Amino acid sequence: MELRSGSLQRRAIWTALDQGVSSLGNAGLSLVVAREVSATEFGAFAIAFSVFVFSISASASFSGQVVSILFADAEGARATYAARTSTGSALGFGLLIGVLLCFAASLLPDDLRPVLLCLAISLPFLLMQDTWRAVLLARARPLTALLADSLGLLSLGCFCVLLIAWDVEAAYPFVLAWGASGLVASVLCCAKNRVLPTFRGLQTWVSETRSVGFPTFGSAMATLGAAQISFVLIAAIGSLQDVGSLRGAQTLLGPLNILSFAAAAFVLPEVSRRRLTRAEYVQWAAWMSTVLLIVHGLWVVVLLFLPDSLGVALLGDTWVEARACLPGFGVYLCGIAATAGATTVVRGLNRADLALVVSVVLGVLVLVLPVAGVYVGGASGAAFGFAIAALCSVLPAWLLLLKAARTGRRTKAPSAP
Repeated sequence: MELRSGSLQRRAIWTALDQGVSSLGNAGLSLVVAREVSATEFGAFAIAFSVFVFSISASASFSGQVVSILFADAEGARATYAARTSTGSALGFGLLIGVLLCFAASLLPDDLRPVLLCLAISLPFLLMQDTWRAVLLARARPLTALLADSLGLLSLGCFCVLLIAWDVEAAYPFVLAWGASGLVASVLCCAKNRVLPTFRGLQTWVSETRSVGFPTFGSAMATLGAAQISFVLIAAIGSLQDVGSLRGAQTLLGPLNILSFAAAAFVLPEVSRRRLTRAEYVQWAAWMSTVLLIVHGLWVVVLLFLPDSLGVALLGDTWVEARACLPGFGVYLCGIAATAGATTVVRGLNRADLALVVSVVLGVLVLVLPVAGVYVGGASGAAFGFAIAALCSVLPAWLLLLKAARTGRRTKAPSAP
């Protein structure tokens, strides 16, 4: 039985578990690659992972985010239309980025080429898996999403075990295994829902949902896009090892993403489908950021006191430099957590245009400060650059939430054709 008629608490628990499984797959893969390959290979994987994060955020702007905000209360033909077209949008976007990656790989050094080519193959399936997750959570069916992501995680684990047993020392086979796990989860979702992705009507879909799609896409470009460009610039000014150190610190902080993604995935459709007072919108945002801040702060403290022996067991040779990045990245994630409640509720009010303002402020700072930081203090300096950027975005986010709550929600999207 699906959970649309279940309690709010049950949906929150299943959503948290699903996001935990999803984040565990990405974090676990990063840990495995960090242990099994050289620092240079892990740096190449870090670049590929940055491209993935950028791509999934951009894709969600016209797929998962649209479904969560505009179709959270959809049923029947309208829900089927949203599922079919949003997953088709994600698949098409993945294919487009894959073509661009193949072109880029032909121009880049040999260290990066195999990883990027394998990411080009894997990306369409990973984006489609992410969109199916958003569709199921918007339909208040987190248990189905959990089952699909669990199967994907199980398949990824099996593939990684085989690669380790074969003493694979390159990063690109692990990227292929990652893509295969996304394909497994996506096929299960298509079969379970009896819905196949389609490219038909994508132009109409983008046009009718532009009030969410374009501002959200702009936000992705301004924040995560700027962050990933920063990683590339850090690699150019510093080295691939600096990028690997930063990614290693992010990997250790990865469990925090489980809670952050779960909170956003739960709060966004719940706020979107409800009609609340101004004070209630602010309360949803405050509770979300408060919980995230408490957990983020505690986890950072735990990592700072982690014994070196355990750190080496987790990250191998990457640990020493990654540990130096933990204070800065810890503050960075706490700053993002402080804004998360406000920006999530703003988007739930279908005011992605206001969320874009915060993203532009953060994006400009993220593009400049970490790059300056790596020039001054290496990887740890770059981490503190990220931290300062996040802290500067907190006040604008909450001021814009108050404005969005006062002006109210924008209109919903039209019905399915």
